[in-house]
Amino acid sequence: MLYRYDYEDIYYGFQFMDSCPNLQSAHIHLRFYHIFVDESLKHESLRDLVIEFYFSDFNWDEFKRLSTKYPNLKHLALRNNNSLKNKHVEQLVTILPNLVLFDVRGCPKVTQEAANYVQDYNKQHGRSIKFYFDENYHEVQSDWPHLSTKYEKISQGFDFMKNCFLKNFDGLSTFLISNED
Repeated sequence: MLYRYDYEDIYYGFQFMDSCPNLQSAHIHLRFYHIFVDESLKHESLRDLVIEFYFSDFNWDEFKRLSTKYPNLKHLALRNNNSLKNKHVEQLVTILPNLVLFDVRGCPKVTQEAANYVQDYNKQHGRSIKFYFDENYHEVQSDWPHLSTKYEKISQGFDFMKNCFLKNFDGLSTFLISNED
């Protein structure tokens, strides 16, 4: 976990991720209003990203620039943000060409309007993005039954989607242990 208790500072964790070009998955508990984004570097390997917001406000322009760094992102969760709106969902869907799972639980300004937009977008562009927000979040378990929400101190296997994606930051396993002999 990379954070300080001076909330006026800038979060440099995404710059740290730039130094890990093979990183495929990240689960971040963001405790900053601002993030540092180096737009000159694209991170082609990142497939899975979960960001839980500690503060309800964020700088949308910074976050939009950040999302362009991850063109191959398939699974995105943005949780617990009172500032995230339908229009932000619409923009992210168009920015991320490989997105297939988009989770925005805990974002009360994201409504059925965004879900309708994603559904229409899928039809118009031949995509199949599964979109979950507070009103339909119960469907994620039936659509993705292999993803776990169960708290375990030790999880078997290095499968981020299975062991981490649906969990809150505080509920992540302490250890991921190889299930190979």
